[in-house]
Amino acid sequence: TTSENGATAHPLGSELWAYIPRSALPHLQWLKDTNYQHVYYVDGEPIVFDAAIFANDADHPHGWGTVLAIGMRLGGGAFDVDTDDDGSTDQTLYSSYILLDITNPESPPSLIAEISHINMGYTTSIPAVIKKRTPSVANDYSATLSTNDWQLIFGSGPTSLTDITSTQDARIFQYDLVNKVMKAETTIGVASNAFVGDLAAKDWDSNYHDDIAYFGIVGGSSASPTGGVMRMRFDPSASS
Repeated sequence: TTSENGATAHPLGSELWAYIPRSALPHLQWLKDTNYQHVYYVDGEPIVFDAAIFANDADHPHGWGTVLAIGMRLGGGAFDVDTDDDGSTDQTLYSSYILLDITNPESPPSLIAEISHINMGYTTSIPAVIKKRTPSVANDYSATLSTNDWQLIFGSGPTSLTDITSTQDARIFQYDLVNKVMKAETTIGVASNAFVGDLAAKDWDSNYHDDIAYFGIVGGSSASPTGGVMRMRFDPSASS
């Protein structure tokens, strides 16, 4: 059956689709262990946002679509895998951020990326979206833009599950949502043995150029923690 707006009516609570991140696959073996103790898999807080990062098609008019981003949080710890069964490690999987295109609610989402890095730690940081959009014609955003830059930024997380602490400098990562590549890794030199909290970005002058991102830092030990609040300014003269 269909509703008045044309969407398919599903029984309340129906599971329409499911997705298991690649980094979670080797950890599923613990579920069948008779001595199973709780293991985290994917328990981050999701964010959903609209962005003009797609090709122009029926589902993405003018390139706009809806993205779901979620971190595995304390799931997906480093795991060596042997993909070709030759007895040696081919790759190490790490806690990841998963990006899904959920624009069309009538279809299962498509995977945009699983983002991981050896220096990211556990993916506890809730990301923020950074945009910079400049029209070729002043105030005309319906035409081709001279700049259409979208990035997802997130911080490094703890490296130890025992006491939720970090053994490395805190870092900020930037993922280019338009070109689907990791763009930058920035070490925060004043935050050794620390990790980053959630991020929030703000466009203070409402010109479609985000100006500043704010985030917290957690450091020290569980017995003697330290912390602070930081901000990251974006260069208005930069091309991206």
